[in-house]
Amino acid sequence: MKVISSLLLALICACISACVPVPTVTPTPSVEALRQGIPQAAQGDDARMVKLADSFQWGNGGLGRDETTRMRYLNTAAEHGNAEAQVVLARIAMRGNNDLLLAAYWAHSAATLGNRNAYWLLRELYANKTFPLYDLAESCKWQLVAGGICQTANYSEADIAEAKKRMQDSINANRKQP
Repeated sequence: MKVISSLLLALICACISACVPVPTVTPTPSVEALRQGIPQAAQGDDARMVKLADSFQWGNGGLGRDETTRMRYLNTAAEHGNAEAQVVLARIAMRGNNDLLLAAYWAHSAATLGNRNAYWLLRELYANKTFPLYDLAESCKWQLVAGGICQTANYSEADIAEAKKRMQDSINANRKQP
């Protein structure tokens, strides 16, 4: 009985501590954190901005967790054309904020830069029935662009044929550009 009481007490304490907010103190950045790239990011190094955003998400390198700073670095890098940052923002918009149009904007931006992860996100977006631009043929097209196969279990024959046509049209349009 004592063992059960002890386990029950431990469970109650764990639940209470999970529900009560614990104030967090942002640690002073360490020398290692500064070497991670704060100076390079401040000078506009987009790749460093993405790495720092990741550090601020998890609190790595003595930086502490800071979602506002993370988003600032990601947005700046994405606006400068960093495809990795654009994909991260697309995922946040899609899964975190459920802003599917914003997710499509960032995913399309990254896709134009050739980012394969963006292709898969676009496939997922266009297959989502709650997406305002829901289009299974477009979803299949992005799956083909990413190197996948559109199966008839997920797409109709007409969607697959339309996707292949759209993909070929895109290839032909790109060939015509200088």
